[in-house]
Amino acid sequence: MNKLELTRRVSKETGQPVSVVAEIIDCVSKTMADDLLEDKRIIIPGIGALYLKDRKQRAGYDPYHGVPMVIPGCKCLKLDTSPAMTRRINAKYGRSINGAVVPEIITVEEKISVET
Repeated sequence: MNKLELTRRVSKETGQPVSVVAEIIDCVSKTMADDLLEDKRIIIPGIGALYLKDRKQRAGYDPYHGVPMVIPGCKCLKLDTSPAMTRRINAKYGRSINGAVVPEIITVEEKISVET
């Protein structure tokens, strides 16, 4: 979903004009970016937490030149999904372990109702 699609969808669901919604989305985006650059954690209920994480310098390999190289450390943006979002994803797509889809765990009550 891009900004225009998000703006139109929020406008439709809230009944607000697209121009007003676009301003709000711009403000939210700028505020979140500013807070991330100040190394603050952003928690979005129902989705997860965004934060910057330090990546250490590590050894790598340059396949073009065929030589070892050093990959410098940096900061990267990470998302820790909330338990609710993880459950929704697993419910929709199933849990995958080594490429095999594993069905969701059935509780004892559900198993009893299925068997009867």
